[in-house]
Formats: sequence, structure tokens, C-alpha cells
Amino acid sequence: MVEAVANPLCRCCSGEAVTYGPHRECKPMFSAEDMARFTPAEQQIASEQEAAYRWRSAYHEAGHAVAAIATGRAISYATIGGGQPHLSYLPQTPPADASLTAYAVRSISGSLAEGIYDHRLVCPPAETLRAFIERARGDHSGSCDRCSEAQILVVAFGSDPDEEIAEKWRTLFKLTLGFIDHDEVRFNNLRRVAVELWLHTLLTGEEIAALVDADELRRAYQAAVDEWSMETP
Repeated sequence: MVEAVANPLCRCCSGEAVTYGPHRECKPMFSAEDMARFTPAEQQIASEQEAAYRWRSAYHEAGHAVAAIATGRAISYATIGGGQPHLSYLPQTPPADASLTAYAVRSISGSLAEGIYDHRLVCPPAETLRAFIERARGDHSGSCDRCSEAQILVVAFGSDPDEEIAEKWRTLFKLTLGFIDHDEVRFNNLRRVAVELWLHTLLTGEEIAALVDADELRRAYQAAVDEWSMETP
């Protein structure tokens, strides 16, 4: 049994079905029929959009992967194929860090790594996070990263006002940014995993482990925790 961390590009919040699995082929954004109808200029734009989506997905899943290794969580595989990019973990065993902070960093690192590709490293505004928290309290959450994070935070801090939970969440975003934007993470490890995912679509946990320096990742994670420490379960 593996646990899947869905790319927030998934449509869980719209109710569309999501299919996970170790996909080795990418699902194109535009069908052959679509491309045939496009003008040459439109075909060029479509090709650029396709490449950008593939790179964005590769960075996203690479972010989850380097955070997993930094916190001792074993990876089954990561894929950007099948129309649903995702990373799957093996069952959690020691010495994996099972704290809320480690969970949050593993989850948030995906979107922030994607932001590195897009040059837009931002934390969601408090009102956006409160909307996810409200959905989680009402048991209307999906399976995307933000929905999953909201569910965990509501379980951990459910008696706190939504505004305080959102502020804790923003602190976890800042902590994760300190990790993922660390030079040794961003330029050494994250980039290597993203490039290999872009090239091969699917990487096993063993292949990912061989691409990174686990000691560098652990040091960067600990530095971020030390800077942004907060009381979490």
C-alpha cells in the first residue's frame, strides 16, 4: 500500500476522478485532433504550454521528493505521467520524521518547488488558507496538497480559531521556503531530480536517492526548522 501526494493541479476540488499509478507515459494536454486544427502559430503556443506544464510538474514532484528524503520518508516512485503527476511513499517506518512539521514540509515543498521554476515563490494569502480550513472543518476537502494540509492542521489545532490556524500554516510555508530555497537544495538536489523526471517521466525511490545528497538535504531541513521553530504535535 502506498500513500500518494497529489499535485495541486489535480481536480479533486471539482469532483473529477483522479487515477494514480506508476505511469511512464505523459498524457498530452492537446489531442492530435486539436493540434491538426491549430494554425502553425497556435501549434507553437500549444507546444510551449505542454513543455512548461511538464517542467512545472517535474519541479513539483521533485520538491516532494527532496523533502521526503530530508525528513527520512521512503519513496516508492515519482511520476509526471498519466495525466496526474504525483509521488508515492512507502509505508512510514523509523527513522522517518512523523511530526506535523515534517508532514507539512513534504507537502508544501511541491508547490514551492514549482514556484522556483515559475519564479514566483509566494505564500498563499491568509484568506485563501482560511477557505481551505473551512472546507476541512466541513469535511468537504479533496486530496490535493492544500486540502490534505488543511485536514491535518484542523486535526492538530481544531480548537483554535481559523485565523490562528492559518497563521500557523503560513509559518509552515515560510519554514518550507527556507528549506526548498536553500542553495544546496535548490541548485544541487532539486534541479537534478526535476531534470531526470522531465527526461524519464518516472523515477523509482532508489533512482531518486541516487541523485541527491541526503546529508545536504537533512542539514538544510534542520536549519529551516531551527529558524522557524513552532510548537507542533
